[in-house]
Amino acid sequence: MSGPWEGFPHGSVVALRGGVVAQVLALPSPPGMVTVLPKYVLCKEGLWGRTSTVRLCRVLGDYTVESVEKATGLVAPRVDGLYGAPMPYVLVSDVVGSVTPLEACKAVASGRAPAWAVETLYYAARSTGLAACTELGVTGSVAGGFSHEASDLDLVAYVTPSKAPQVYESFSMIGEQERTVIEYTGLFKAKARVGWRRRLVRGRRVTLTIAPESPSSHCPPLAGYYRLQPPEGKVKVEIEVEEGRGEALLYPPCTPTLQGLYIVSFEYNIAGELYQGGSFTVEGIKAGKAIYIAVRNNATSIRRTQA
Repeated sequence: MSGPWEGFPHGSVVALRGGVVAQVLALPSPPGMVTVLPKYVLCKEGLWGRTSTVRLCRVLGDYTVESVEKATGLVAPRVDGLYGAPMPYVLVSDVVGSVTPLEACKAVASGRAPAWAVETLYYAARSTGLAACTELGVTGSVAGGFSHEASDLDLVAYVTPSKAPQVYESFSMIGEQERTVIEYTGLFKAKARVGWRRRLVRGRRVTLTIAPESPSSHCPPLAGYYRLQPPEGKVKVEIEVEEGRGEALLYPPCTPTLQGLYIVSFEYNIAGELYQGGSFTVEGIKAGKAIYIAVRNNATSIRRTQA
């Protein structure tokens, strides 16, 4: 393995030494390490599991900055001066099992998953025009093979920024909205319209994340770990974002502003807001020509001032 990107694309489910199951985040990391978001731990009576004796309990109740902070504590985050925050890195050598979203998709397509997952996967592929198991993959508990009867289906689309708008438009038309708006009121303050990516299909929640074909290839400020600019401090700025920028829809949402800066959000739900463009007041961490929001251990915010 030449690096974590080749083995663990965004959304991969990895089992770690110590009984933690996590999801890979496509963020630049030091050699031999990968950035993860812990989601489950081994327990005695969890809802999730592959057998009656191997059970998992969910540790990430929601995706607020505070919940993520608590969950990432399970992997002893390392302080990284290039990000200016503790980062949930794990050693690649501590990964004892893994499945990528495209590998998981092939398992689902072959029938090694509940029938509802197979049907919903192909429905989403037809509706978006994405090739199942080539452009569209599966993550979450279904990918890990430990879903239960009430589990939802988490999908990952790997496309270029130019194709992302078409995926956005088509996925927002399947089923019906499962949730329209999420408001963040903790360290990170924002209001995000999420109906485009959180859909209800045949009574079951289906969520979509769009990721670049090559991690961070859509985002110049994150073009490589050793090219990261260290944080300079907190700023408050007024920015304008052009509507319809495809890179805003990819993880992590990253788009240029008319003021010559980049806005990068480590909270994916902001993708739809940035894609729709408009004027915003942003409080974030400046590093080079980028302003980062939803940064761990930092109070940041984004507020729309004009559509």
